[in-house]
Amino acid sequence: LPNSQVGGDYYDLIPMGEERLGIIVADVSGKGIGAAILMANIQGLVNAYTYSQSNIKTQDATSNINNALCESTEPDKFVTMFCAILDTKTGALTYTNAGHNHPFVYRAGRKKPEALDVGGMILGIIRNAAYSEGSVQLKKGDILVLYSDGVTEARNPNGDMFDVKRLHEVVRKYMAANPDSFSARQLLDNIYNAVHKFSASASLTDDLTIVVLISTCD
Repeated sequence: LPNSQVGGDYYDLIPMGEERLGIIVADVSGKGIGAAILMANIQGLVNAYTYSQSNIKTQDATSNINNALCESTEPDKFVTMFCAILDTKTGALTYTNAGHNHPFVYRAGRKKPEALDVGGMILGIIRNAAYSEGSVQLKKGDILVLYSDGVTEARNPNGDMFDVKRLHEVVRKYMAANPDSFSARQLLDNIYNAVHKFSASASLTDDLTIVVLISTCD
């Protein structure tokens, strides 16, 4: 959901053959037309440097995109991005987090979610910045939640932020109420509704993006 008529958030789920899925969530600094134009550029770079290459590593794709942005954007413009490749048969997820809000993996029986925080700095600031690749194994029933800061930084009329603690509470409450069957659509709606209710009469201060994936891999 954009903050204004156009937004600077971007997400994509890109098929990479029969058993691989590319996952992107990104957020451009600023708002409005300028942010939307830069995000359109990001979408093109993702297709050019990432998923058009069958054996690309997420850290290399992220580095390529960073260098391209350093050549083409103003010094005060930057992008945060989470770039991942999921093996839909085995549940193996490799990823690089370039300064984006940490996605979380929630597992039944574990109180603390796992933050996907391996990667490096935001994009578009320093050419040839170093990036690392993290990995996580998703099992059946594990929940992956990705989001932009429009979720956790949403404010109520008193100025309090929704923050990650409330996000965790929403997901855990949903898991407890539905132990035998999870729905990604339903959980996504629960998160959005919780943010909307928390914000009450306060207007949306940033673009808001939520992506929920539930693993069916044994």
